[in-house]
Amino acid sequence: MHKDCVLIIDDQEEMLDLLTLVLKGEGFHPATAVDGRQALRLLREFRPAVIITDLMMPDISGIDLIKIVRSTPDLAQIPILAMSADSTGLLPEAEKAGATELFRKPIDLDQLVERLREFIPESAPMSKHA
Repeated sequence: MHKDCVLIIDDQEEMLDLLTLVLKGEGFHPATAVDGRQALRLLREFRPAVIITDLMMPDISGIDLIKIVRSTPDLAQIPILAMSADSTGLLPEAEKAGATELFRKPIDLDQLVERLREFIPESAPMSKHA
């Protein structure tokens, strides 16, 4: 796995596809998980540079995932960008759990990419002429 990998966790396939497409086009190296359990399996295999997680997911919620990551010494320093439609008021809870940044859905992709560049400055957009 690439050292500058961004792990995206969302139970909506359309959101995973959209974020993967956008992030690849911007020079990032995305990996995806469809739920918290799969994300935790991946986190045992590699350490991403940044985690992007939805908050409302089956099994292990995004809030619980954030708490697990923050309580795991090898993972605790990874920036976590939490996203939610926030109709349930989960964003403040995510911040309390240790999320680095909060994004409301529908997510502002330019703002997300700008924030990721702060965490992974060496990534570069793919050439438009390739």
